[in-house]
Amino acid sequence: MTARHHPDSHELDDWGLYGPKDPEIRWHVDRLAQDHGLRVREIEGLILQALKDRLALEEARRKS
Repeated sequence: MTARHHPDSHELDDWGLYGPKDPEIRWHVDRLAQDHGLRVREIEGLILQALKDRLALEEARRKS
């Protein structure tokens, strides 16, 4: 990925190693897994789809 300046560059670099800092994300993931039986792969699929949807929305806004 091309390096670009972003105010959260350091945090973005650490994201892959340390994950999200917001404990509420962990709480939701845990509830989906423990209380509702979703597997990690399914939860990651939900997260990935939400991110793709948002990216598509942002790119559509930029084009209009």
